[in-house]
Order: sequence, then structure tokens, then C-alpha cells
Amino acid sequence: MRRFVLAALAAASVLALVPAARAKAPPSGIDVCGAANACTHLTGDQAERLPGLFIGGSGSTFRMPAAPAPYFTVHWQWDADQPVQTTYYVPGADRIRRLNDNSGTAASWWTLDAFSDGGLKAAVQGLQPAPAATFTYVTVGGLTARDPQSYARLWHVGRQVWTWPATAWLQVELQSAQPSPWSDAAADIRIARRGGYVWIVRWVFKIPVRIAALARSGRSLD
Repeated sequence: MRRFVLAALAAASVLALVPAARAKAPPSGIDVCGAANACTHLTGDQAERLPGLFIGGSGSTFRMPAAPAPYFTVHWQWDADQPVQTTYYVPGADRIRRLNDNSGTAASWWTLDAFSDGGLKAAVQGLQPAPAATFTYVTVGGLTARDPQSYARLWHVGRQVWTWPATAWLQVELQSAQPSPWSDAAADIRIARRGGYVWIVRWVFKIPVRIAALARSGRSLD
């Protein structure tokens, strides 16, 4: 039930990003960018092959967040006076991360419907993905962490759980040289103040208590 509620809420919030009475895709098209900011442009007509990028719940499936890996960035605007929208595509995990609203501070991860997935894979042909984010600065509850890159382990050491003890959380802020879905304002990552739990974009994972304790004290996780 919790999975269904989370998925329904995420889908409803993403729908709020699509202006009413709009076409299936941004009329001005989209830009898909990879390594070294190399980009390819799709026209509005071509972008209609990727409706799952723009319409929440359009055959897409709510998923756990992807771990840091090579990725592409997709940009578009519905109108010239509208904010630029950014969605990330992680081909190795076959997932996208899209914002839930225009605040830029809430996001969710999805696998696309087969039609949109095929269109996106075709769009990135000939482009190299940007390399996985390198974390240059990390804070845990405001405490500056040593060895920032070691905090990528938080995505690799846990198992997803549906229940966990009541706890307060310490916010983990990560910075990287290039914007990424793991280090922007919507990358909501937290460590439980007690025990071994990490919260990553609405999903909770049980991790070794030793790793959690190292993170809370800002020490290297390697």
C-alpha cells in the first residue's frame, strides 16, 4: 500500500509540471546533453516520441533511485516565459529522475514506458554520457565530511525497507563540479540520527551501523 501511495503522489505531482491544454511535448523541442556538454536537439515533433518524459504516470513506473553512474541531461521549456525543466537519464540503470514541481527541490525516479524508452535511447545514439558525479564537498547535519567521494557508498551498502524505527534525520548535502541528480537541490539524502538507516529521495535503506556512524561523524566511508 505504501508503495502505491508513494507512486500515486509522485505521479500527481509530476502532472502539475505540465501546463494545461499543452501538446504532448514542448513545441520548441528538447536538448539531450552528455559528456563535455555535447548536445543533440530534438524538435517538438520528434520529442513527441518521448511522452513519458513530460507526463507523469504516462505508462512509467515509480522506482528506487539510481546509484551514481554515467548520465545524460535533458532540458526543455514549455514556453519562452516558463522555467527550464531538467530531467536526468541514467542509461545503466534504465531510469530517469524528474522534478515533481517547479520548486526544483523535490524529485522522483522512474522507468519509462516502452515507447518513450525507445525514443530516448534513439536520442542519445552518438552521444557519450557525462561521467558519474564526483563529489567535491559533503556535509552531514552541517558538519563538513572528510573524503567526499566516499559518500557515494551510501547508494551501495543498503537494502530497501518499508519500516524503520522512529528517528530524527541528519541532512546530507553533496556538491559536485557539474550538476547531477545526486548533488542538486532535489537530491534529498538523510542519515538517521540513530541506528543504520539512510533516506534517499523518499526511499529508506538499512545500512551497516558502522557506516551510518562514520557518516554521522563526517568521517570517510571507505
